[in-house]
Amino acid sequence: RMAPYFEEVERRIHVEEVPLSLRSRATVLFGEGAARLNYKLEANRRNTRDCCGCSRCNFGCPHGAKLSVDLTYLPRAVAAGARIVSGCLVQRVLLRGEQAVGVSGQVLAAPGEEQPRRRRRFTARARRVVLATGSWHTPQLLWNSGLGDGLPALGQAMTLHPSFRVMARFDEPVLGWRGALQSAHSTAFTEDRITLMSVFVPLGVLLATLPGVGPEHARHAELAPHLAVFGGMVHDDPGGRIHPRSSLLGFFGQLGGREPTVTYEMSRRDRLAVSRLLRVLGETYLAAGATEIFLPILGGAARLGVPTGPYGGFTADAFARLDIDRIPAQKLECASQHPLGSCRMGLSRDNAVVDENGQLFGLRELYIVDSGVLPSSLGVNPQLSVMAMATRLAWRLRERQLPSQLSH
Repeated sequence: RMAPYFEEVERRIHVEEVPLSLRSRATVLFGEGAARLNYKLEANRRNTRDCCGCSRCNFGCPHGAKLSVDLTYLPRAVAAGARIVSGCLVQRVLLRGEQAVGVSGQVLAAPGEEQPRRRRRFTARARRVVLATGSWHTPQLLWNSGLGDGLPALGQAMTLHPSFRVMARFDEPVLGWRGALQSAHSTAFTEDRITLMSVFVPLGVLLATLPGVGPEHARHAELAPHLAVFGGMVHDDPGGRIHPRSSLLGFFGQLGGREPTVTYEMSRRDRLAVSRLLRVLGETYLAAGATEIFLPILGGAARLGVPTGPYGGFTADAFARLDIDRIPAQKLECASQHPLGSCRMGLSRDNAVVDENGQLFGLRELYIVDSGVLPSSLGVNPQLSVMAMATRLAWRLRERQLPSQLSH
């Protein structure tokens, strides 16, 4: 049933397979190690056209080859008559009885402009309100609007895809920044709830994660041409939670600003999956001929009191003897870019926030169309799934009659 929506999105944003020629040497070496361990890599599919593999996707493509919404959906919306208003912070949903009738908020200062003493306010009236502020911010907006009562699932059961990367040193130059940032993946370990994903972030970010301080770190940074990187993520249990400000005490209750307070507690089986993930990444690069392995351990291998290689990483022997399960989770550097599920879709307000059409339980004409409605972790990069679900909900809204015109 979801196939037409996926097909629509893939056509609109031009999803194509990453060719072998755009795989970095770091990814090619990992693939060679995977082949020696009897599993394989598969090509990624991305929304690009004429990609040259400069590995800067997550900072904005300098060549315009990444077909993000500023190049695809927003121009279509403007051509169809949409008005895009930027520089505004929506703070409340406006209500009339049990119907949403608009939003209100604050006009933010433009870059370089000093915010006036008297903050400028705005109000936008509408016959239908659609929120798409993401798993992180939509719950906070609903609470600020007085809509949290009777929705026990609001802000609950968020998943994050905890992600980790392993670096490897090779004697040969790798020059891993030459190629697509994410070009290949492996689903060989999905039974362990793990997806492996190629990645090579810009050097300024990557080298900051190497061990050492001052001259020692500078010496390690000279390794850059010889470093390869591969990563992976866990198809995690719902351990995340967005907290309403009214529930926080003391200092935290007085915090201002836009950002909500979020906590995440990793389940025991997720922690075991992390160990499995790091073990597979390290063993694969060692099978490819790496001479030293750098795990995402805060402070580096030396903090564990084990013998290290010449640059502070694990040698093959030290890595084989390492019990990764015994490394405290607080010592592991974990990243996440995929918050999902804080406004999950379901059949009842007892365990969900919106119905199958994306409409908030208990209120007419207020819809949530973002990553928060997905009811569980996906185990894969979620962009296409989020956009396909948004398309499904949008097509349903298109066929749903609007209420009578509001009076202003």
